[in-house]
Amino acid sequence: MDNSPYVRSVLKALHILDIFGFDDPLGEGFSLSELSRRTGIASNTLCKILKTLVRAEYLTQDSAHRYHASHKTCMIQMVTAPHADLPDQIMQIIRARSRQLAAPIYFTTLSFGERKMVLQTSDSARQGDVIRFDAKSGDFIYTKPTGRILVSFANSGQLNDILARWGFPEERWNDIHSLPELIRAREVIRRQGFCVLHEANDVLAAAVPVKVERCNFLGALGAARPGQTGRQQEEVSLVAQLRDCADQIAAVLSR
Repeated sequence: MDNSPYVRSVLKALHILDIFGFDDPLGEGFSLSELSRRTGIASNTLCKILKTLVRAEYLTQDSAHRYHASHKTCMIQMVTAPHADLPDQIMQIIRARSRQLAAPIYFTTLSFGERKMVLQTSDSARQGDVIRFDAKSGDFIYTKPTGRILVSFANSGQLNDILARWGFPEERWNDIHSLPELIRAREVIRRQGFCVLHEANDVLAAAVPVKVERCNFLGALGAARPGQTGRQQEEVSLVAQLRDCADQIAAVLSR
């Protein structure tokens, strides 16, 4: 077997990813010193490898300088054995609910301050078609219900990433210009457990969180359908449907 410095570095990186994949069930992450003791890799060498993994979006680093598995790593875990059928299971759940609602459904998550689309039923959602997404979403992090759910349920490290990338919401969300204002807006959504917006052309949009502690995963599940302002029963019904769907997804991801 090739024992060149390059190969050794790759093996070390894979060893580190194994630790995050199998030895961090509660998503608490690891400090540099903890990983150094765990791997036997010198701190200066380990720091370089970790920086590379962060840059490649396989790991994230929070404000306490602890490293965590990223969105990308969590998704890789979901599609590897013995859970290779997880994406298909999630697509089936979303497709079925989309057909039931006769409305498109959006499954999003956070990656370095961005709202990333994981799965979305297409515009022909009446048939429940599902397409995969991995594209930038502009300032949807503040203007869409899924984005506001992600902002509201983000941990401190994730929130720092959001603010570093997008700044404060300002006119994109209730004219928020400061951290105290943002914290108050977050608390409102966290308490109620959902976000509802009435968009142009009588479109009712709503979203709820999808949280899985086992793999440190945070997502938002949203839907948009015709709905007139003031019809509270429509809002209640849509949120209830999304919550039930989110619970099904979380149960699959927790296995």
